[in-house]
Amino acid sequence: SGNKGRVGVIDKAMLFDNNERLQVTQSASINNLNQVSISVWAYATAAGGGRLFYKDGEFALYSTPSSGDVNFQGRGWSGSMGVWRSGDDILKEEQFNHIVITYDMVATANDPVLY
Repeated sequence: SGNKGRVGVIDKAMLFDNNERLQVTQSASINNLNQVSISVWAYATAAGGGRLFYKDGEFALYSTPSSGDVNFQGRGWSGSMGVWRSGDDILKEEQFNHIVITYDMVATANDPVLY
């Protein structure tokens, strides 16, 4: 987990291999965020999948390679964790995919928006 100091292909983008991911640990300045937006570029492969982004105890964005779906897990307005699934074939294999999700954890409708 982490990019081990490698600089990405373009400018200062992070470069990850296989099971690596960006994990954000607990910090008072970003704990208990009520509204979040997450933007990720991911290169999907048939063998890939797993967490794309993770914030300890708050939310996670992950993929399932067998179905090509994107899942979001977030703390809900009720205080419990909810899980939302995009549906199949969102991630296209062997190409970069841009995934953006916005979520308002205090809204009673409580559904994330996936772009």
